[in-house]
Amino acid sequence: MADQAFRCVVWGSNQYWPDDQGDKPEGSHNPPHLIHRGQVTLPLVDGRKSADFSLADNTPGLPKILAVFPTLIWEIAYTQTSQELAAICARWIACSLGRVLLVIGIDIVEKKLKKTRTDKRDKKRSEKKSEKQPEKENSEDSQKVLKHVDCFLWELIHSEELADVPEGETLNKLVRCDEHSDDPKHPVGTRYYCISGLLEGGKTGPPFIKYVAGLVQSFRVSLTI
Repeated sequence: MADQAFRCVVWGSNQYWPDDQGDKPEGSHNPPHLIHRGQVTLPLVDGRKSADFSLADNTPGLPKILAVFPTLIWEIAYTQTSQELAAICARWIACSLGRVLLVIGIDIVEKKLKKTRTDKRDKKRSEKKSEKQPEKENSEDSQKVLKHVDCFLWELIHSEELADVPEGETLNKLVRCDEHSDDPKHPVGTRYYCISGLLEGGKTGPPFIKYVAGLVQSFRVSLTI
């Protein structure tokens, strides 16, 4: 049962698998043409980027340029901020020229525990103990507990051809473009774009292409502390 559950999470229910899987025998219960790419590092138009985890489509006959890039990427933010995670997810979509189809961002949010007070007796015991043992770093002030986990789904919203690069724009740069872009009260972006002149075959524009990545869905797991 555990194995079946794992297969369902990674590949989905077999009712959604394609009927024709090429080299798969008819009626096969094997998953479709998806392979684990793991922590792959890939070139984007604004530099190289490493994924936390990825799955790729290896369907026979797929164009080589698409086979290079994972179809699905996971990014997990533990030390990064929520704002940094949003930009990372958008970058995978927009700066891969839309070749990455879906990015799942997992945001692990913690909170610091309040420092607890100790009475004089506890303090004396602590002092006596410290005389006998080497002093250890007090981590009480920095102790954290899990507050909640957020899950974000990012996809390519749309792309459009541009005859010229708009004035003031820079090629191959990720730019935030949601309605709260200039509002410091909304630090986490929900939409970004990248304009590139890099076309298939290594040619450069015009036409230039504007790729817009956006947050399409989000979930939260809350914990009561």
